[in-house]
Amino acid sequence: TGAYQPDVYGDSIHVVRQFQKNNQSSYVLKSAGGAVKSTKRSELRRILEHMNIQIDNPCAIMTQETSKRFLKSTSPKDRFKLFLEGTQLQLLYNNYQDTNDQMKTMAEVIASKNDILVDMKREVDDLQRQYDERKHVKKLKEQLKDLRMDLVWALVLHAEKNLAECTSSYEQYEVLSEKVEKKIIAKQSEQAEIREQLDEKQGKLREVENIGEELRREYNDRTVAYKKHCGREKAAENTIKELRRKIDSRKKRLAKINREIEEMQRKLETDREGELNAARERVSQKEEEVRVASNTLTEIMSEKDKLAKQKSYLQEDSSAMRKDLAHREKDLGRIADEVKHLEQANRNASKLGKFGGDIVRIRTLIDRNQNRFKQVPIGPIGAHLKISDKEWSHTVECFMGKTLFTFIADNLQDARTLRELAGRTDLSIVVQRFRNQPYTNLPRYRTNLPSLLDVLRCDVPMVMNVLIDQRGVERVFLAETFSDGVRALEHDPSIEVRTKELHRMFSKKGTRTTMNLRHHHKQLLTGDSSVVLQNLRMHQERLHHEFEQLKGLYQPKEAEIRVVSAELSKVQREISKTQSKLNTLKRQGKDLQDALDDLVAEA
Repeated sequence: TGAYQPDVYGDSIHVVRQFQKNNQSSYVLKSAGGAVKSTKRSELRRILEHMNIQIDNPCAIMTQETSKRFLKSTSPKDRFKLFLEGTQLQLLYNNYQDTNDQMKTMAEVIASKNDILVDMKREVDDLQRQYDERKHVKKLKEQLKDLRMDLVWALVLHAEKNLAECTSSYEQYEVLSEKVEKKIIAKQSEQAEIREQLDEKQGKLREVENIGEELRREYNDRTVAYKKHCGREKAAENTIKELRRKIDSRKKRLAKINREIEEMQRKLETDREGELNAARERVSQKEEEVRVASNTLTEIMSEKDKLAKQKSYLQEDSSAMRKDLAHREKDLGRIADEVKHLEQANRNASKLGKFGGDIVRIRTLIDRNQNRFKQVPIGPIGAHLKISDKEWSHTVECFMGKTLFTFIADNLQDARTLRELAGRTDLSIVVQRFRNQPYTNLPRYRTNLPSLLDVLRCDVPMVMNVLIDQRGVERVFLAETFSDGVRALEHDPSIEVRTKELHRMFSKKGTRTTMNLRHHHKQLLTGDSSVVLQNLRMHQERLHHEFEQLKGLYQPKEAEIRVVSAELSKVQREISKTQSKLNTLKRQGKDLQDALDDLVAEA
């Protein structure tokens, strides 16, 4: 009932882990029938959680290393540590510590955000107040615009009303004038007729001058009637003049009204022009403010880039110093361990002390874990060698070099176990089957110089066999001087010659080659471990002094980084404020430009 996906995997699940040469590994999950179902590690993790298999819990799965450590350890502290791992309390404690660190980090972030929030709230209040003021000003402008339009239209309506009245009066006067003109024309036509009649009568009168008194009385009556008629004609002319005078007065009044309308239009145009100029001035002022804010923002951005570059350079220097400090601290720890092991070796009168504390530690681990090896490894090689003639010690050490620190293992499994115990992948190990008998059938060379085999003494035959197989010590000869080496090579070019002046001489394809070597004489074959310990302590003091000096340089650099970071944060806040101000100015400038465009369109 507690199986994991039995319809997919069946009754059992097979987990296969494959290791590759490039130090990578992969998982393959197979069903009961051997079919591959998944290669994902997440699937394996879900299976472990479903089956409640705790890999890291020593109470569930105890590895050989954990078992060995638990069985050998008798301290309550180690047992309690195992108890913590078995009950998963250590995992809970680690999670609690991580959560606590994250809470502290979040508290610091919240505190910094609260500080920034106060400034932002203050800035928002200022912007809200400016927005309310701008909104009120805009409302007042709209009211002013409406009032101006009402005033203009009131004046226009008043002028149109007066103009309508004047037009009506003028039309009445025109009608009346037309009637008077018609009457005048009628009177003039009557007068013309009367004059024609008068001329006709006068002609008849001149013809009939001799007519009697009756005709003269009739003539007088006619004359009186004519005079009355002329009086009526003069009254009509006066009436026409009065009408014309009234019409001229109405025209003058209409011209005055037109002049007032033109004056009002000119005044309105002047007001609009002033308002346009003021709006243009405000737009120019806002553009100038935007330009100044943009220049300020550019300068602040340039300062920010400089501070960012300075901070980057400081961080690079600090990172390099931090790595150097870690490296030096690691070296100090390693040298302290070597000093500790050397002091212990000196107290135990061990001959391994001169090879360093790490070699002493490895040899101690080998002796304590002999049951883990098929054949106990031999080494270091230098610990089994002695030199019969100390004059050749420097030359021999120069030739042997790192071979003196090499270990010998019987098989690959022992070599892997030795590297695992030592905790070093760079440990020099020669794998070669152990042989208790030394080599006897060695070639003979045509020279009288002593060979390395002549000056070296060894208590383990296997060491000499390895030196013969790996370094060819049987064909390396020692010469007092350079000329002695030249003569030896002339007699037998197949050999290699080492001199006291550290020359390496050999022949290659008929050509003699000479190399002048440089080597620091550690006196590993003849010296005392106390000398090595003294040199190591001096090196430790020197490294500690350099470490303190570098630490003294690192702390001011970190302080400078904090100062630059604070300045950079301040500049960033200034950039945000300036950017916000610039955006506000741009919006205000756009609003003013829109208002200006509206005024221009109205004009």
